[in-house]
Amino acid sequence: MTTDKENIQRTFSIFHDGTICGFEHHPERLNLKIDCYYLSERINSEFECFYVDLFNPTDFEFKPWSDKNISIKTISDLNIIAQWEYNIFRCNIENGKYEIDVEIEEPRTALIGGSIFFSCDGIKIYDQSFKEMTFEQLSELSKSYWTEFKNRNE
Repeated sequence: MTTDKENIQRTFSIFHDGTICGFEHHPERLNLKIDCYYLSERINSEFECFYVDLFNPTDFEFKPWSDKNISIKTISDLNIIAQWEYNIFRCNIENGKYEIDVEIEEPRTALIGGSIFFSCDGIKIYDQSFKEMTFEQLSELSKSYWTEFKNRNE
């Protein structure tokens, strides 16, 4: 399990351009399905996603942005939050909480994106076959992708 706050923050930043497309709540953990084709296919050409377990998540909330000048309240009901899919921009640590800036995939309301906030004791990362990965393995996967990407575009 990854418990280092900076590595947890970096994990979600590695998934930049990926999409949080599933939320599954279990006692003491929340499982997120994250589609990230460009990284998952490096493990197996048929893979499309990863899974991340948040252990003992607290203070989980979504602070939406709007494309109109509408005042929108923070949403803390996970059942409502889980109705959308979220494209990941970046993750920061703000006031001791993780803050993932996201865009709502195919918005059906005035909401276009926002920030997902939460705290947790740690995370576990899995590939699509639910094989656990370390943060270091995910980081190396990302580094190799971006090195190849850079070399293709030079």
